[in-house]
Amino acid sequence: MRKVTAVALLLALAGCAPPTTFPPQPDAPAPAPVGMPGPAGPILGFTGDLRTLLLPRPSGATNAGDPKSDGTITLEQAAASFGDANQGMTQLRALGFQRGAIEEWREADGTQVSIIVFQFGDHPSATTFTYGAQNSYTLNQAFDAPIGIPGVPLGNAYQSSAAGTDKRWLTEVFFTRNNMTAELSITGPTKIASARVVSLAQSQYARLP
Repeated sequence: MRKVTAVALLLALAGCAPPTTFPPQPDAPAPAPVGMPGPAGPILGFTGDLRTLLLPRPSGATNAGDPKSDGTITLEQAAASFGDANQGMTQLRALGFQRGAIEEWREADGTQVSIIVFQFGDHPSATTFTYGAQNSYTLNQAFDAPIGIPGVPLGNAYQSSAAGTDKRWLTEVFFTRNNMTAELSITGPTKIASARVVSLAQSQYARLP
């Protein structure tokens, strides 16, 4: 499965260039299972507003999202972030993609944080999606060895080994809880401390049902 990152998804949603340029991510060898329920059926698991599960914007931070977006992500928008939107649609449907939500903010020092939560048909499907995203970073030599997230099963953080061409550093975090996946994408003028990465991931994990 091709990895869907916050940077790529923001590009699809907002129609703007991604904030950081890094080497292309390889496709991860995570084939989608066949025959999983599609997104047309009833929402499984949590039925409330996904946006309420996202970490709130910190005091002093400003909104960095598309002002035209309501913070929700449809199947079509998620599929558009794949290299091949039709393939993305097929794979997301096979995993029972139901819906998504996004929060994004910019801090005073220029650090930008994006959080995306996707809801799938069941836990195995969410796990498949997360493994696909993680594998793409594990295989990329431009990133350090993954950082495990204590208390967050299947949670890993990946930090770039050097700044991108725009002199910004990238950190990506992926994990699964029940039938939901979460991605935290952090870019900034300096490499974010791993302790803060872990804290953010643990806080977001605790908000998921």
